[in-house]
Amino acid sequence: RKEPSTKPRAAGEAPPARGFVDGSFLEQFAPADDSGTFVEVSLSGPLLEMAAQVLASEQPELADLVRRLHSINTWVIEMDDGNAGNLEAVTRKFREMADRLREKGWQPLARVRDDGDEIHVLLLPEGKDVAGLTVMVRGADGEVVFANIAGRIDLSRLGEVLGGLNVPGVGEALAALPPGRGAAGKAAGSDRDAGGSAKEVER
Repeated sequence: RKEPSTKPRAAGEAPPARGFVDGSFLEQFAPADDSGTFVEVSLSGPLLEMAAQVLASEQPELADLVRRLHSINTWVIEMDDGNAGNLEAVTRKFREMADRLREKGWQPLARVRDDGDEIHVLLLPEGKDVAGLTVMVRGADGEVVFANIAGRIDLSRLGEVLGGLNVPGVGEALAALPPGRGAAGKAAGSDRDAGGSAKEVER
């Protein structure tokens, strides 16, 4: 089992954006052998600028949206049936994280418990903008996804931005968003109210 990394900031490195949430605690649940999959993706600063430059020639508006982002970080774990204990531990960690974020001013956009799946979607408002989006998905099939996007986020076009960047894990994260928030709500979208406000569903 991997121990969580502290990821100290290098000298001269800019501090994390206000909407950044560190999901590296999931590393402790990463499979130590071939019994599962662990993927971590981190895009920030120069990497996002490079992506924007690639998009600029054919999709300039999309490139501008990418430049507004500070960072995109995803962690994806796929566990086999022998990791039921870890899945329960992940569930507890996600609930604790959601509680801490709410205490810090994050607003729950969706909370779903449905047939073994559990999803938490929270956003950090900043005036009329959104400064952060955090999505935590614990799938009944053993898939765990933690995605955090920090910066000036346009939720209505978030699907286009992340689709263009092709970051692992964001497909599941986008599917967790309620309808009208930039992505089709694959995960219990019909169980949320029309305004897209947070609603908890348990089955």
